[in-house]
Amino acid sequence: MFAIFVKTGRVEEWAPEARAWRAVDLGSSLSDSCLNRPLAAKALLDAATADSEVARALEVKGNPAVVAMKAGSKMEGARQEAANAVLAALTVRGIEVPPQVLATIEGCTDIVTLRRWHARAVIAASADEVIQEP
Repeated sequence: MFAIFVKTGRVEEWAPEARAWRAVDLGSSLSDSCLNRPLAAKALLDAATADSEVARALEVKGNPAVVAMKAGSKMEGARQEAANAVLAALTVRGIEVPPQVLATIEGCTDIVTLRRWHARAVIAASADEVIQEP
């Protein structure tokens, strides 16, 4: 059993053998069978730490919203990497990338298209040629 003393900034644990409350080190973690994972004691007093602890617990639990956010983040990373590859190929070849083409490449959300553009960027005569569909 744990007690949270918000006004004094303390977390204490009931010690049955001593029949008394014992201070919990705020740098430690609390473990309990009803928790998905150990909980940082500090999280019981600090809102920012609490938010992080909840997020980690939801991740461990496999919460669908958290799983979807992680997948979206990975997809965005892959999309950004593919767009950067197109631009790097053009830059290495010394081909100028006009602002309109840059915006099109950076705004593309389809990885398959970006990979196709990357292959074209290796042989294209201009940046416009890379994004033009036949």
